[in-house]
Amino acid sequence: MSTVVYVILGEFPQGVTADTISELTSGSGVTIDSVLLKDGQVDLADDKKVLLGTGDDGELYVNGDNVYIRNVTADKDIIFSVLDGAAQTTMMTLDADVPQVDFGNIAVVNVGAAGNDFGASNSLVATTLSGDIAMGGNDVTNVGTITGEASTASLILAGFTANAQHDIKIQTVNAAGDTQVDRMVFASDNDAGASSITITEPTNFSNVAVTNLGAAGNDFGASNSLVATTFSGDVAMGGNDVTNVGLISGEASAASLILAGYTANAQHDVKIQTVNAAGDTLVDRIVFGSDNDAGSSSISITEPTDFNNVSVTNVGAAGNDFGATNTLVGTTIAGALIGTPDQITTSSEGVAASLTTIATEITTDGGADLNEATLANGTVGQIKIFTIVVEGNAGDTLKITPATMAEGTQITFDGTVGQGCVMIYTTTVGWCVVGNNGGVIS
Repeated sequence: MSTVVYVILGEFPQGVTADTISELTSGSGVTIDSVLLKDGQVDLADDKKVLLGTGDDGELYVNGDNVYIRNVTADKDIIFSVLDGAAQTTMMTLDADVPQVDFGNIAVVNVGAAGNDFGASNSLVATTLSGDIAMGGNDVTNVGTITGEASTASLILAGFTANAQHDIKIQTVNAAGDTQVDRMVFASDNDAGASSITITEPTNFSNVAVTNLGAAGNDFGASNSLVATTFSGDVAMGGNDVTNVGLISGEASAASLILAGYTANAQHDVKIQTVNAAGDTLVDRIVFGSDNDAGSSSISITEPTDFNNVSVTNVGAAGNDFGATNTLVGTTIAGALIGTPDQITTSSEGVAASLTTIATEITTDGGADLNEATLANGTVGQIKIFTIVVEGNAGDTLKITPATMAEGTQITFDGTVGQGCVMIYTTTVGWCVVGNNGGVIS
């Protein structure tokens, strides 16, 4: 069989119709209107487009070194879809109407890794991230990240460069609606100073747990408030350094609130103030004075301050007293005024009764002789109560001998249980017996 080769010269204005177009030279391909068909590939020159759809809505082409996928119909999307098992699933939609990129409830892997970022104003809706998100640029070492910490199930917002931490700011729009305003700034710890949290008015913390406020360097700016808030750490008052000012702390073991005013060297006062009658000045009402070189600690109550319907504990213990002009007004002492008694066993040699308790309970020693209880000079207005609670021997007797005593030097009892006396210390004559059960003054 012979081969017939047809050589066609000239132009065909109506085109060529054929089932197969073969190359003349092996390996050279076939070029039709600048489109090269070769080895199963279609080779388009720059800006030569593959047009898709009846209305040529879709375009695929190259310009320079860039590849373009375009939908040229106004407000129409580009949709990326795969077959997930038997279900056709939309993985990503380039929404032209918004515009935005939507990921439909899928896991996005390694967003935030170096070079992977979202442009400004794009959002992730109902999306799970398995990597960090780089903020403000492509390089996470130059700007900051949002990341998850699996070990603590925490979300971490980090602002940093390769050399120094940058601030993290939380902003909301202003009242005029035209400017973003800093509401909370987590300042970096850099060469300029220590890290801090700055809160700008009006910002309130409502019903939240705040941790480690009061630790060195953590403070609230003036005029900011915490409403219905739980603190898990101390709160530093008046400045950043809790060793220079003071703190409010909780003592878990005693379920107590502690207000402490101090410096590194000496305790400072703790003051409770209210506004004056004119409403223009804060006035000291109760001052808990520090125990420093100037004198012992004290509680000063400034007129007009009353204690109403309160329980007052340990008033009268050594060093605890009310000032000369302060009173307890309209205060009910439930049940009784109770003081822990001093308990002594007397002997013929004499045993001293305590001046720091209101009452002394006496047990005689059983020596069938005269026992003695001595009493030093007290404080003007001090009350002392003596009671025999145990008679060691029927032959025991008892005398009480104050250092200074009105109308005598001693009061003697025959030792019967229940006998005793009440004394009050006065300026001029010392101890005066104002109540007596079975005693003889001599």
